[in-house]
Amino acid sequence: MSSHRQAFETSPVSPFPGGAQIPFELQPIVSIAENRIVAYELLFRGDRKMPWVDVDRAVLLHLSSQCFTSIDIYVNLTNETLLEVSSEVFSRATQLNSVVFEVSETLGSATDFGLVADKVNLLAQRGVRFSVDDFGSGQDGLLRLYSLDRVESVKIDGAFLARSIRRPDAARVLCALIAQWKQNGIAVIAECVETAELLAFAALIGVERVQGWHVDTMHPPIQLSSLWPPSWA
Repeated sequence: MSSHRQAFETSPVSPFPGGAQIPFELQPIVSIAENRIVAYELLFRGDRKMPWVDVDRAVLLHLSSQCFTSIDIYVNLTNETLLEVSSEVFSRATQLNSVVFEVSETLGSATDFGLVADKVNLLAQRGVRFSVDDFGSGQDGLLRLYSLDRVESVKIDGAFLARSIRRPDAARVLCALIAQWKQNGIAVIAECVETAELLAFAALIGVERVQGWHVDTMHPPIQLSSLWPPSWA
């Protein structure tokens, strides 16, 4: 058992108020070149009826009140959460844990996203780390990436990656973007790598890290029964 897996699986968990639990999965993010886990994404595996804002708050409460891990943990947050939660909570989470927050592909109005970009840029100045999630999905194009002053990584949408295999023109554009990102010190992660073909294609176009079902068959995810710290800090 790896030291990371052992630490996660033996760490104490706390109940959600009322006795319910909020289960999560830690999905490995793997270096293609080294075939080793370099990070995890924290994925919610509970009741889909639970509002995403409540899930976000549970995660932020946990990360801002205790040390969870020293390995990078990617956390997807709604834009609503990014705007409503105080900068101090994000700063504490970053001080206690090696966490990277993902900026959602779901955009509201241009004004709303302008507010999100301003908040992200302010937090980045304070040392909070961010990643652009699901690049290539939705309608935003390059808007998110070039509205943010500093990003840790870009995560390529799995459907976009799969489509690029069949479209040489899309593959050329993606390959050029990846080269530019890497030149600027931005890590590139392919999401939803479900097959060996997708893994091989990701490596061919210069992707450094991958996650998804095919990767999970080699590096199984870690199941967590709950995340909930004792109080709002």
